[in-house]
Amino acid sequence: MSHDPDPRFLEHLEWQTERALRRRDRFSRPVPTGALRTVRTLALVLLCTFSGAGFVVAAERIQSVRQAEILLERNRVEGILAEHRVARATESAERAEVLFASGLVGEGRVEEARLAFEQATWDWQHLELDRVEIANTGRAPNLEITAPLAGGRDIFSERERLARDLTVRELEISNRELQRTEELAAAGVVSSADVGSLRVEIEDAGARLQAHKARLALRADQVLGRITDEAALRADRLTAVELRGGKARRQVATLEVELKRLRELVDLGVVSGSEIRALEDRLETAETAHKLAELERQLIAEGS
Repeated sequence: MSHDPDPRFLEHLEWQTERALRRRDRFSRPVPTGALRTVRTLALVLLCTFSGAGFVVAAERIQSVRQAEILLERNRVEGILAEHRVARATESAERAEVLFASGLVGEGRVEEARLAFEQATWDWQHLELDRVEIANTGRAPNLEITAPLAGGRDIFSERERLARDLTVRELEISNRELQRTEELAAAGVVSSADVGSLRVEIEDAGARLQAHKARLALRADQVLGRITDEAALRADRLTAVELRGGKARRQVATLEVELKRLRELVDLGVVSGSEIRALEDRLETAETAHKLAELERQLIAEGS
């Protein structure tokens, strides 16, 4: 087992540090307020009035500009918080690397810290895309697959690629964790239930990855005009409901196995009946979620 830091992690960390320095000034700039905002507002009033647009149009325009300013200010504040989370996650990841190199923690702890860093970075990048969209459209981010381009950029696809790449990293780490857990289970250190739980997590992540790929392909078809907006929205809804249904189905299968195991332990007097009832409630919830997802899938497929 190597104690050298992951080169990809170090490269990613260096890239993020450079971006932080370049973007620090942007996050520190406040949205125009006070006198400057008043001047802009008066200018809009005069422009709309003398162009014959009328007071109503002027008021709507002023409200739209004000809303965009508020959205950008909120994004700026959220960006500052996201930067702090990235900084903390960076420190945690570096500390885990040092502890791993000293033999004080296992590889799983290091990978957990790296994934937390990448999740924090994803949140930060997501906010940057939101900022670009707000600045170009003056509206809140549009997360639908038919969202228009913003300043010539396909923000929807950029978000999906970020989510896809993060899911790939989750799968890589989970698969390595599964291998370690299987070895521990073979040695009797952990139970087979721990292995089964990890396998379900990996199946869920794999399904999410396929959904991201499907959405990217669907978006490309929509942007290029190969399918209508209505068809794109319908297909995207179908992808989402199939993802939910698949997750619920896997939960049902896992809980059924766990319930069978618990009932055997109840017969032996090892666990109480209350644990059985709690698990039965969870199973009923999962079964209901699966049935609802299947009904929604049928409605979408039939074009309702």
